[in-house]
Amino acid sequence: MILVDTNIFIEYYKNNSLICKILGHIDPQEIAISDVVCAELYFGARNKQEAATALFHNAELFTLNRKDFACIPNLKLYEHK
Repeated sequence: MILVDTNIFIEYYKNNSLICKILGHIDPQEIAISDVVCAELYFGARNKQEAATALFHNAELFTLNRKDFACIPNLKLYEHK
């Protein structure tokens, strides 16, 4: 499972070709979004609860804001190969 951060969806909706390509290589059944991301996309809010969700579900977090999450122990960040 790969938990996708809000900024990835924002770039996808902006038709960012790199993000669209990367998401295209991920099995859709492996993509997950947290309730926080849903709320952020709907209401425009922002917080770090998606990291807690990724840790709880032992999921990788796909984000463009890697530095914002670097200080969270045991959090796995998704690396495009």
